Amino acid sequence: MAVHNPATEEVLASVPAGTAADVDRAVTAASPGWAERFAKRSRTSRTPSQDQAV
Repeated sequence: MAVHNPATEEVLASVPAGTAADVDRAVTAASPGWAERFAKRSRTSRTPSQDQAV
C-alpha cells in the first residue's frame, strides 16, 4: 500500500496492507494497557499541553 504526501501526492513509502486479523491481534494486544493505565488517567493528564505538543 502506498503512503502519499497529501500536499504533493508524492509517494513517500510503501507498507504492507493490514488484514482484519491484524487489527484483531493489535486490539487484543493493546487492550490490557488501555484498561490498566490510559483509561484510568484524567483527561487533562492524557492531553498534552501546548508546550508539550511543540
